[in-house]
Amino acid sequence: MDRLESNADIDRGIKFLCRHEPAFARAAARINAPIPLRRRAGGFDALLKAIVAQQLSVASAAAIWARAEAAGFTQAQRILSTTDLALREVGLSRQKIKYVRALALADVDFDALSAASTEEVVEILTQISGIGVWTAEIRDVFFGASRCISLRRFGASGSGKRFVWNDRQAKRECLENHGR
Repeated sequence: MDRLESNADIDRGIKFLCRHEPAFARAAARINAPIPLRRRAGGFDALLKAIVAQQLSVASAAAIWARAEAAGFTQAQRILSTTDLALREVGLSRQKIKYVRALALADVDFDALSAASTEEVVEILTQISGIGVWTAEIRDVFFGASRCISLRRFGASGSGKRFVWNDRQAKRECLENHGR
């Protein structure tokens, strides 16, 4: 399976999807502009930010993240050495405190994750309390390791719900096996 390494990879993927799904082709034609490869820095703080943002509006997540950064709560050792009350004061719920502490204790090798398959990333990260398949796959997309479009990611987006597919199995195979 191919990795998404460049804008040319994005273009190739879009062309593939356009050939296999007319609704996608119509949407791509309306955009009528290159879709850039967007990557974010990986690592502990990026996954921590994903956990903080779970189930929150963009504005709420940004406000909590800004307070967490200001307090220095973006590093594992700092999270482990502070009190629950201090974490609550930046806006984390009791459940999120449990999740960020679990991540801090997990000692994930983020360099190794960048070379791992999507399946391996999901297997490793979902062992950490608070990280489900969706979060693990989204992490894989934004940090440049994704090789496929997950049906969970695609279906969760508003635009994904608007696509009409004549054959559900063809949809599944097209989205999950692209590049294999």
